[in-house]
This record gives sequence, C-alpha cells and structure tokens, in this order.
Amino acid sequence: MILRNAVLALCLVLADAAMAGAVDSWLITDSNIVNDGDPLWLSFVSGEVFPYGDVATAPDHVAWFVDLAPDGCRDITGYAPYDRGLSIREPIVGVGTHVIGCALRPRFVEWIPAGFEAHLRSMCPDAASKCATASSSASLSARSSRTASSSRQQEAVDGWSPDASSESPAPDVVPLVERRSQFAKTIVAVQPDRDDDRAFQTPLGQRLEIIPVSNPCRWRVGSMAGIRVLLDGHPWPGVRTWAGHEGFDEARYVCEMTTDARGEARVPLTQPGHWFIKAVVFRPATGLGKAQWESFHTSFTFRVRGETDVAGTLRAIRAGTGGLDPWALVGFRVGRRALAELGLEHGDPDLVATATGTGDIGTDSPPPGEPGGPPPSEPGGPPPGLPTGHGIQAEWVERLCDGIWTATGIRTDIEPSEPSRLLLDAARIRFEDRSSGGAVILGLKAYILGVMADADDDDAEALALRIATLSDAELLDVVPASFPVLASP
Repeated sequence: MILRNAVLALCLVLADAAMAGAVDSWLITDSNIVNDGDPLWLSFVSGEVFPYGDVATAPDHVAWFVDLAPDGCRDITGYAPYDRGLSIREPIVGVGTHVIGCALRPRFVEWIPAGFEAHLRSMCPDAASKCATASSSASLSARSSRTASSSRQQEAVDGWSPDASSESPAPDVVPLVERRSQFAKTIVAVQPDRDDDRAFQTPLGQRLEIIPVSNPCRWRVGSMAGIRVLLDGHPWPGVRTWAGHEGFDEARYVCEMTTDARGEARVPLTQPGHWFIKAVVFRPATGLGKAQWESFHTSFTFRVRGETDVAGTLRAIRAGTGGLDPWALVGFRVGRRALAELGLEHGDPDLVATATGTGDIGTDSPPPGEPGGPPPSEPGGPPPGLPTGHGIQAEWVERLCDGIWTATGIRTDIEPSEPSRLLLDAARIRFEDRSSGGAVILGLKAYILGVMADADDDDAEALALRIATLSDAELLDVVPASFPVLASP
C-alpha cells in the first residue's frame, strides 16, 4: 500500500508541476501591422517557451474568440489545432485598430495544499499569506463533503504527505481546488490607420485584462511600454506582471513589475521582435462552489519595432513565395544584404549568385578569422562545415533560392539537385557584380543552419517568425570576396 500510495502521489505531484509550468498562454500573429484585406495568421498557444506551444488546446475549451473591429465586434470561428496551437488564417478587413482576444472556459485544478502554497508564494506573495488559513478551513469543508468515489485520489494525496507513516497515511490532507480562468489578447493595426485612433484602449471584457496606454503597434526599441491592468473592468493596484520576448530556449522573463495605485506599470523595451506581458491574480473564492481559490491569468502580445520593420519582410515573403517558410525567409535576408553590400538595386542584371563551399575558396585565401578570410566557427556552437547528415533536402534549397529571387529579382545558378555542395561551410553563397567585379560571400551562422535543418515541418512558420526578428549580425556571416574564388564546377 505504501508503494502504491507513493506512485499515485508522484503522478499527482508531476501533474501539478506540469500544469503550473504550462499556464502561460499567448495569442500569436504573424504581423501586427497589415493592409486592409491581407490574410492574418492567428494562433492561441500554451507553453513554457514564448512564443511556442506545447500542445494545442482543444477547440471546445474556448469560451469566446472575438475581433473588436472598427465597424463592430465579430466572432472568430474556424480555428483548429495546427502548429501546436489553435490557429486560423483569414483576411482581416476594416481600416483601423482591431483588438483581438479570446477566453478559455474556466477549469478546476486540484493541488496538494503544500504545493499550491509554494506556487502561490512564487506567483503572488501578497496572496500567499491568506493561503494557509483559507486552505485549512476549505480543506475541512471539502473533506466533510467528499464521497467514497474520491477515495483513490485521497490515497494518493495522503501517501505523498510528509507526515505519512508506513502504518497509516495522513487522513486529513485533501486536495485544494483552484478555479482557473485564462485570457489572451493582441492588437492589429490595419493600414492606413489614424494618429488619433484610440481604439487600442477599448476593453474586450476579459475578467483580467491588460490595456496599453499608448498605441502598441508603434512601440519601438528604447521606449517604455505603459500598460493598465483591469480586474473585472476596474484598474487594479498590486497586480504582479511579467514581460518577456522571444529568443530564449527556456521559460524566462526579462522584467517583473507590480501595478501602482492606478493599476499601471511600465515595461522597458530593450530589443525588437515579438514580446508579451502577462498578469496574474489569485484570490480566495467566494460562494458555495467546490473551489477554495480562483485565479485569473492574462497575456498581451505585441511586436517591438527596431531599425527595420519585419512586417514588410513578411509581406514580401508571402507575396513572392506564397507562404512563410524559414528557408525562403533566409534567402530573402541573404539577397537583401547582398544588394546592400554591392550597392545594387532589385532586378540589376549584373548580379550573379552561385553556391560556394570550402572547396571553392582559393588556396591563397587567409585562414578563418584573419582579415579577408572566412569567419571563425561560432563560440559554443557547431563549427562551419556541417555534415549533410542533417538531412538537407533539395526542396529547402529551392525555397532558399525563391527567397533570394524575391529580394533581388534574379535567378541563381544554384542547382537544387546539389544541396550538399551549397550547404558546405554554413551555406555560403557568392554574389558578384559583373560590371564592377565586386563580390561578397554570405552564409548562415552555423547554429542557425543546425536549428533550421533539425526543425519539424509543424514548427516551420513559428521558426520563420523567430528568424525574421534576428539582426543580420545574429543571422549571417559576411565575407568580402577580396581573395581568389574559383568558379563553381
């Protein structure tokens, strides 16, 4: 019986931990600035690492999903599990601000009381002081009404209790029930919007809601993002909020705030790309329901603009290739940088692109890391010259070439049937201006190539969005081709 109790209790503890870790949910878009009638990709995801989902939420768990458009509020329907989220792509119509949000149906989560108290201390310390008294009285009430049908779960909880002995599990420990409500929100500007449009401050009616105090579609690196947190429609002080952005391989927040007396907080925007702000409120439940505590979890996602706006890049990729693929996006970035390096315009007939690898570089070239030579390998990452064992596919090369064509207007001399040669030495491609003789070699950072080669098809669009926000310095190696380069065989 002791072993059985321990095994069942371990399952309950692990379930609690998983539930606590996967509580973050976000509403993701491929762009927050679009043209009237453009298709918009929306995905509600829940997971630990922003902006990726772990498992798609079941559609019937959604209470409502709406677009508060300039001409009124409409329901969003037709979403389905895709790319580890509840996703939909459809045209967005109506010039101006669209406030888009959703709510999940409340669900009940059972906790071991000690585990809930620890979780509450980490999330909302001010509420944790109420937990011991409230959970104790609630446990007595819950125990008195517990039926025989729950005896097996009671065994698991009792067996886990540190007070349990080999003779008899602690009989007075019962699960604590939390009623959890989750919300997510984003804002999209359909161009051309007006400077005096204040619709971004219109609440959707979420129980816990984040309202931007300035237009989030115009937030830029170096500015402060001001928000106001509403609880049941009222500005609420003392709410813990967190902010984070994409680019991490683990759950991480870059800042933590508490709302002031006006229910407001400010977030320093330190880099471009996809960001989120989340807020959480726990409070003892009232009424005669089975929950002793209720919690509200809400998030607001947005994009921070840097020196360049990724929305234009994404639109160009979709228009040129018919979709959003990471290989096409990388090809576009490579082609755009080649034009800048050589001082050429889109469609210039003197531009030529060919594949190059370590075997194509002349023997008199400087060694890696030296002036005029190829860049050294990435610190802490795989060296250039990744093996073809990554499963490089010819279709990826075709997409990369499509991206180059979209950016430059020229077709490359790269053959999709020779992906192994192209992807030697971190996918280096040589661009040459035949009129001036100038040339540059561009390649992917080795770790970027590895991530792309290992990515699942289901993650392709999410990976493309992440790559779109990387700077050229993070994404590309740039080698001035001032040393002899042999012609491609």
